[in-house]
Amino acid sequence: EPFIQTVKDDGPPIPPSSASVPQTALFEDTDLAYRVVSGTIKWTAGFLAATDFHEVYFSKTEEASAGEPGTQQIGGRVPVHERDELIMSSPVSLDVAPPDSGEYKYVLIFAGNQYGVSAFSTAILIEDVNVGCRDSSTDPC
Repeated sequence: EPFIQTVKDDGPPIPPSSASVPQTALFEDTDLAYRVVSGTIKWTAGFLAATDFHEVYFSKTEEASAGEPGTQQIGGRVPVHERDELIMSSPVSLDVAPPDSGEYKYVLIFAGNQYGVSAFSTAILIEDVNVGCRDSSTDPC
């Protein structure tokens, strides 16, 4: 009898697509200090077949790539099958660290796998609960 071997081809190794990023996301600031946030970032995962983990970043803009200037990773990789949230147990300043400048305005959540991190993300606008101080560049409270 002839020997027949079947080979499964999953296509080229690529990072997750836009379908893999979280479909919904929520962040509520629980820190009352001006331009400082803490709390829990929660999300509902997207298509999981190509997703092994999520990475969460602060960003100056709504559309940025993971790790580019103007972003700061929050915590480490979050394994998909362990949890769908990231808890910021310590307060974090929204001021961008030098040599860059400005203020972080968004939380971005990216899907990732063994081949990389998606070019797409889910964005959450950060709302500092210290509303009375929002119009000042210094802490008047």
